[in-house]
Amino acid sequence: MPGMGAMTEGLGSYGTFMFTKMQNDVYQAIDSSKFVHNRDFMKLLIAELNDDEDCRHLFFKTIFEKLHLSLTSIKAQLFPQAEMNLEVIRALLEFEGAGEAFVNSGNFYTPNINGNQLQKGTYLGKYLSFSALMTETSSWRQTELNIQFHRTQQEQHQKVMDQMSAKFHSLHDQVAAVIKKLMTNGSCKERGLLWMR
Repeated sequence: MPGMGAMTEGLGSYGTFMFTKMQNDVYQAIDSSKFVHNRDFMKLLIAELNDDEDCRHLFFKTIFEKLHLSLTSIKAQLFPQAEMNLEVIRALLEFEGAGEAFVNSGNFYTPNINGNQLQKGTYLGKYLSFSALMTETSSWRQTELNIQFHRTQQEQHQKVMDQMSAKFHSLHDQVAAVIKKLMTNGSCKERGLLWMR
């Protein structure tokens, strides 16, 4: 039965995730202080965690799952959250054990899932599912872009489109950088190829 630390992924997999108070506290510290971007501090932290591979794995697993749960929709308004998540993932993948914790999770890849589940229920799939639509089933009329078009002069429409295009391009560049990092890790390459197929 889910306890106080239970969270449900509501976009694609609808899986239930359980977290202890310590796991929640660790992620809250990461979210508030952004210490994963302090390379010197992280080197010291990982050096300590390397004494216990299970603890190290749980550390990485907690962060990756919390990041996964933080993307509650694929609306363009969540671009800043998505970009921040990818920056954290890239920073963590610099350290031993992080890549393995990432790709060996069922949230990275599970055999026999369909395309929809792959896109919305996996660690990287969500970032490739982002849309300008307000919801998955919305029409163009309901999009934020269309609303902005009706609020601006016609000569400004290209600027709005260019801004949105740049957001998508930046997001996909970051996903590509994560994949490249995984594919250069011999322990992650096979699972990475399975996900891409």
